[in-house]
Amino acid sequence: MLLEKIWKNIKMKTIVLPLKSKISIILLLFLTICGFLLRIYHLGSPSFWIDEAISANAAAALIKHGTPTFPSGFIYMRAILNTFFISLSFLVFGISEFSARFPSVIFGTLTIPLVYIMGVKFGNRKIGLIAAFLITFSVMEIAWSRQARMYQQLQLFYLSSLYFFFEFNFCDQERKNTSKRILNFALSVLFLISAVLSHEFGYVLILIFVPFYLIANFKKIKYKWKDFTYMKYYIGSFIFIVVLIFLFLKFMGSDFFSVISFISKDSWLPRVTYFEVYFNILETELSFFIYLAIFGAVLALRKSWMSGLLLIIGFVIPFYILSYYVLLPGTRYLYFIFPILLIFCSYFFDFLFEFTQRHSENKPAKTGLTFIAIVITSMLIIMAFSQHVFMILPDENFDLGVNAPQADFKGAYSYVRENMQNNDVLIDSRPAVSLFYMGRSDYWLAFEANGVGLGIDNLLVNNGSNEVYANAVVIKNVDMLKEVVAKNDRGWIVLDNSAWILISSDIKAYIIEELHDEASDGTIRIYSWGIKK
Repeated sequence: MLLEKIWKNIKMKTIVLPLKSKISIILLLFLTICGFLLRIYHLGSPSFWIDEAISANAAAALIKHGTPTFPSGFIYMRAILNTFFISLSFLVFGISEFSARFPSVIFGTLTIPLVYIMGVKFGNRKIGLIAAFLITFSVMEIAWSRQARMYQQLQLFYLSSLYFFFEFNFCDQERKNTSKRILNFALSVLFLISAVLSHEFGYVLILIFVPFYLIANFKKIKYKWKDFTYMKYYIGSFIFIVVLIFLFLKFMGSDFFSVISFISKDSWLPRVTYFEVYFNILETELSFFIYLAIFGAVLALRKSWMSGLLLIIGFVIPFYILSYYVLLPGTRYLYFIFPILLIFCSYFFDFLFEFTQRHSENKPAKTGLTFIAIVITSMLIIMAFSQHVFMILPDENFDLGVNAPQADFKGAYSYVRENMQNNDVLIDSRPAVSLFYMGRSDYWLAFEANGVGLGIDNLLVNNGSNEVYANAVVIKNVDMLKEVVAKNDRGWIVLDNSAWILISSDIKAYIIEELHDEASDGTIRIYSWGIKK
């Protein structure tokens, strides 16, 4: 009887739901399904790249040891929430590329309805649908929803925290519905913590929430400021909540105190200048849509000052920090704020539609269907001329941008595994990848992995003798390489092209002149010695 009553209630609500809402829900469901299929297509086919292998190894170690401990003894607490989700996927599907990437597919798919909800709340239903459409078919969104890394879940948690913080401030203008405000605040904090446990970039939410809250509640704070008892309680509660959050994050292994160390001394001053690099990345990933987004940001402010302001500072503050304080540039670092630009683009298309409607003779009753027809037709035409920005047909290989080198490690290590003997030694450029595909890495041919003057000290353990991820013995110069080759009858060297560029010229010369070139596919090189053909 209870189930029957619930079903009747749901059915009644569905019947009375406005036609526009029904159409919107159907379209959103269709987009979500499309987004899922685009993201899961041949998910396990591409080889892991370096960072994916690190996450996969950490998740496998979490299952095996109960902690994400690498063979070197190093405990990988970074992005612990991502490691946890991947380990759950491993338990369900087994250890593979597919299962390591599957959590990102789920988070990427969930981002589609989340962006729709944000678009509707901050703008209107049309903006929500356009934003969901753009997210669904965005090449950048699809690409990073297929990686066994933390960036997709960071994006989802970051946007969710922004949304619920806005709801906390404006869900009830008269502030009478206390329980609803508390729930929105709790959800905002929950997603903030989840973002931080996914990536240290999650801390930027604090830098956004504090000024936004002061602006959104300026009149109230100004009025209550003279009430000392109220302000004492208010400030005390705020400090208590902040301390509680930080203690929890510290307990969970967050690197909050390393963030505090970073902003100490004079590090608050700009350290790098990657503004142009990141703007070029956006031009590449969005093409002319970046300029539509800039115009759309102005329209967002015009439509709703506070929601527009939150979206703008939600993009500008992280973009500024990435441009001037993060020492290594990368497309993936920018990814978590990328949907905000697509939402701004939606404001532009909504403005374009409304402008067209004001100068047409369409009756109001036909507006919804006209909107759908215009938007879908326009988007398909745009996609035809912006194939590197949006895609309709699925693909399995994507360019991940700056500082995310990809190579066919899976094929290379498969070749080595088929041809090596038990006593063969393995020298490679990416020990974490070798650990996943080979279960070991004997030697690491060391080079400055980042290529920006950061050195290799953070990758070493045991007084610099071993590499951190696979405990591989470090080869730092050509003499050490010669010594390893001399004392081992047979061995293999696996080098991806990005590593080949960065290793020293004398090591390159020795490998070319003295070792046998086994195979090369354009992305990776395999050399050997002592192998009888």
